[in-house]
Amino acid sequence: MATYALMSPGGSPGVTTTALAVTYAWGGRALLAECDPEGGSVLQGFLGGRMEGLPGGLLEFALAIAHQPHPAVLWKYIVSLDQDTREWLLLPGTRDPRHVAQLETAWDAIATAITSAGAGAAA
Repeated sequence: MATYALMSPGGSPGVTTTALAVTYAWGGRALLAECDPEGGSVLQGFLGGRMEGLPGGLLEFALAIAHQPHPAVLWKYIVSLDQDTREWLLLPGTRDPRHVAQLETAWDAIATAITSAGAGAAA
């Protein structure tokens, strides 16, 4: 499995757009893990807030793996970006930048769980 991390020096535009482009261009199943400390923007921006009844996102996933550190837990928090084939997947970021402080000690567990889950790519 290939893993790619896309970063910016803070507040730089275009990283989320690039990550979405890489996800859509990937030649198979791809997972975009939105880990922006400023909060997630894919659901509000790209998907225009159209996703109802989401199972949670990065924060809820981190809390779940703290109690049950098994890679399969990840799939409960994934949203399909292509409703038909489930090839392009999203782990939504935090809904509020203040939640990032709660993730401070969880980043290693998050990275391990995403890498162990067997998706085509994580960004």
